[in-house]
Parts: sequence; structure tokens; C-alpha cells
Amino acid sequence: MELGGSTSSAADPQSRGQAQASNKPTEVTVAPLDEVAAGISFTVDYASGNQSKSGDFTVIPSSDSSESTAYVQPTPAGVRILTAIASSRASDSYSYSFDVPDGTTLVHTGSVYRLQPPEGPAIGTIQEAWARDSAGHPLKSSYSWEGKTLTQHVDLKTPGITFPILIDPYWNYSAAYDLNKTASQVDYLLHACFNCYFPVAGAPYNFPSYGQDLPLTVGFLGVNANFHCTMDIVARDTNAFMFQFLSASGHIDGPGSAISFTFYSGGGSKHMYVDAYVTNDFGPWGSLNGAYVAGAKQTWQSFANNLNGSLS
Repeated sequence: MELGGSTSSAADPQSRGQAQASNKPTEVTVAPLDEVAAGISFTVDYASGNQSKSGDFTVIPSSDSSESTAYVQPTPAGVRILTAIASSRASDSYSYSFDVPDGTTLVHTGSVYRLQPPEGPAIGTIQEAWARDSAGHPLKSSYSWEGKTLTQHVDLKTPGITFPILIDPYWNYSAAYDLNKTASQVDYLLHACFNCYFPVAGAPYNFPSYGQDLPLTVGFLGVNANFHCTMDIVARDTNAFMFQFLSASGHIDGPGSAISFTFYSGGGSKHMYVDAYVTNDFGPWGSLNGAYVAGAKQTWQSFANNLNGSLS
């Protein structure tokens, strides 16, 4: 599950989304999608064992079964949760309880789900449910919502499944770039002229509005690759400014993919964080992922350079 938040006082990627050590369901906090005072918190209901660290992930095994383990990773856009399922003896349902207003519903819009309270803007986005076995075969997976609890379901009865299974096996890349401008200065520049700085063909002059269609194309391995997307959330606070794109029809990353740009200036640092979730594993061309990421990072370096070279 990828839960997308954005900016609040917790917008620094080094300080948010951290799991709390305990022997009860693990609580995670991410930032909100709009200018509200507190972040979204939720519990990983099935994960309550002793925690450990593995790279950027906090690893929390289930205390009730040795057959499933949660991996929680803070990202510049929120938090990512992967679940590893060891065998058919494991549960086929995995739940998360959210600290959201009464009456909040799960609404499917385009290629994401939104946590929609009875009043006001959405307070979280959740990427499509995905599951793959260890041979790379996709499995049926879906969400249900009851009260304040999201449950992801996965079909473990499909013949020929090769364990272990990974729920939400998006591959992703993240990158950070130094800036010489504050988040509010970047906000101003991009709203004054978006395509003066955003280095992708098809970008509009005006800062995109919510839901706007963006027929972007990027040169990739000698061809103009389809990066057709739509504008999603935009959020800001004193120290941060963030926006996110969702993949649209024909996008090379595949349906359900997303990319976010977070500009953070606090504690004496100024950075642009780029965080992308990609559902297309490129099949037999999966080895191209490295070239893809290298090209993407070069493009976003150009973005940072354009912002750094502009007048304040």
C-alpha cells in the first residue's frame, strides 16, 4: 500500500512516517493532503511483533503468525507499506485502521483511492491494490473499507502460486536535489510560469489545476516516451510545497503509477525530493529499469538546475 500525504510540520522526509516500537498494532503518522494542523495516523493492525531495520524499511512481523511481515518505508510523499506473505497458511486479508473523521469513505477516482471526509478536501490518497508472487505473476487483490479500517484482500488460492508473495510490489525510485530557494519561492516561480522550469515536453505555461490532462513526453532510449498524466494533489505549508502527477492513458509507467515533487526548506536545508511509484516492470525488458531511472534523475536534475538558475 502506498499512502500519499504531503506537507505539514512533518514534511521533512527524515522525520515522518516512522513506526513506533511496541507490541501492539504499529502506529504510523504521515502528513495531510491540505493545510491542516496534524498528520494522518493509522495502525498496521496485523503487524505488532518486534521491529528491526532493513535499509530504509522498518520491518514488523505479525505477532500472531510467522507467515506475514510488514515493511514500512517513509517517503517524501507519505509512506509505503509492503507485506510479505510466506505461505498459503497466511491470512488473505490485511487491515489498517485510520485516525480520520467519522463518516470518512474510500472513493475510487481515476487510478487512486481517496480518503474522503464528510466535509472538506480528501485527506489521503492510496494507490491501487497490487500483489505478485515470487515468479512475478500478478494475483487478484482489492480493498474494502468499513468504518475507519482499510483492508487489502489477496487471492492465495490461485493455482500455481509461488511463495513468498509481495503485496504492492511497485518498484520505485527516489532522488534528492539541492536547491538555493525556499519552498515558497519555488511555489511562486512555478505558478508564475510552470513550463519555464519544468523540463518536460507538453508541460503547460500555467501551473496545472487539479485533474488537468498533461500530454507529457520524455525522450527515452532514442524515442519520445508517453508520459501522459493528470495533475493530482497540491499542498503547502511554511516549510514545504508539494505536487503529484498520476499516470493516465498510455503512460509508460503503467496504470496506478504516480510521481511527486516535494520542495522542503527547513533547518537550514533546501531540497527538492522526487518520489516515483512505477507499476510497469517492463516485462522481459526489466533490465532497462536502471537506464530509465538514470534518465529520469537527469531530467529532474535539469528541473532543479532551472529553479536554481532563476531569479528569486
